[in-house]
Amino acid sequence: MKVDILREKLYRASLLAGKVITTKSNLPILSNIALIANENGELILIASDLEVSVRLTLNAKVTEPGKITVPARKFIEYLASLNLEKVSLEVDQKQIEVISGDTRAKFVTMPIDEFPVLPETVSLEKKLLIERDRFKDAIKQVVFAAARNDAHPVLSGVLFEFEGSNKMNMVSTDSFRLSYRQLQVDTNIKDPLIIPARALTEIEQFISEASNFTEDVPSDVILSLSEGDNQLFFKYANIEVIARLLEAEFPNYKRVIPEEFSSTVNVNRLEFIQAIKRTSIFAAREGQAIKLEFSASNGEIKSSAQSVDVGSHSSVVRADIEGKDMTLGFNSKFILEGLESFKDDVIRIEIKDNTAPVKLSGAKNPDYIHIVMPMSLNSEG
Repeated sequence: MKVDILREKLYRASLLAGKVITTKSNLPILSNIALIANENGELILIASDLEVSVRLTLNAKVTEPGKITVPARKFIEYLASLNLEKVSLEVDQKQIEVISGDTRAKFVTMPIDEFPVLPETVSLEKKLLIERDRFKDAIKQVVFAAARNDAHPVLSGVLFEFEGSNKMNMVSTDSFRLSYRQLQVDTNIKDPLIIPARALTEIEQFISEASNFTEDVPSDVILSLSEGDNQLFFKYANIEVIARLLEAEFPNYKRVIPEEFSSTVNVNRLEFIQAIKRTSIFAAREGQAIKLEFSASNGEIKSSAQSVDVGSHSSVVRADIEGKDMTLGFNSKFILEGLESFKDDVIRIEIKDNTAPVKLSGAKNPDYIHIVMPMSLNSEG
C-alpha cells in the first residue's frame, strides 16, 4: 500500500474513528483502525467494537492499493504531533511507515483478515429521512437521559417510535428522568427501534465533523435498517455508522408523563441554572438532594443545601408561580442537565406534588419535554 494524503484530514478522520474503540475488548484487533486504499483514489478508515462500527472514506492519492490495520491510539497521537501539510503511508511487510518530510515512523500492524467484516449499506428498503440540524438537536436532548450502566441494558438505548410516515418520537430514560422529543420525518419504518445512546452520540459528532472531510454536506440524514431489522445503518456524506439495535421491550414511558398539576412555574432558565449550580456545591454527598421551595405568594424559588463538611447556602430566583406552594428535593445533576437541554429563555415547570414526576417544557420547541423525579429530603448530619 502506498498513499499520499493531507495530514489534517487523516488525523481528524482517525480521531473520529477512534471514538468507537473501547479498551474493554478482549480482542486485540479491535484496538486498531483498519486502513484500506483502493484503486478509486480512496482511503477508507474502519473502527469497531462489534456493537458500533464506523467507516470513513477520504480522497487520497493511491499509488499502490492495499489493506492493513494500525494501533489507533498511538497512530492518532503521532499524526497530531506532525506539522507538515501532507503525509505518505507505505506498508512494508508487517509494518506501516508514516512519512512527513524528513520525519519517518514505523508502526507494527496486524493483518486485516482478523478485523470484523462490515456489511454494505446499499439497497436497503426500510429507511428514515431526517433534517440534519433538527436531528442533531434531538440527539443532544435525549441521549443524556439514557442509562449509563448495564443493570438494565434497554435503558441504555433511545426509543424511536413512529406515528405514520411523517412523525417520530425519540424517548430515553434511566428511570430517574425522561426525555421526549417529536420530529417530522419521512419514513417507511413502522415498528419501534431501540438504538444505543452511545451510537447516537457518535452519529451527532460525525454530523458535526462531516464538513472537515467533504464539501458536499447534505441537509438531510438517512438511517436504514438491515434485512433482519437488527442493525441500524447511518450514512451521511462520506461517513457511515453501523450499530447493533437493542432487542428488548422499552418501558411504557407514557404513564410517566404527568397530565395533572397543582402548581405551574415560569422562570428565567439561565438564572435558575446559576442558582442551582451554586447550591449544588454545598450538597457534599454524591446523590444528596438540594431543596427547592416554590412560593407563589412571594413569586420566588429558593434553592438551598447544607453539609457538615462544606457548610450551607441558599439562593433566591424570581419566578411567576401559580398554584400551591411546593417544597421538593432534586438531584442537582439531573435537574441541571434537564434545564441545560433547552434553548428557551423561560422554562415552564409543572408540579403535582413532592413525589410525582415534574415536567419541564419551553415555548420555543413544544415538541420537547423533560421529566425529572424529585428526591426525598433528608438532613445532612
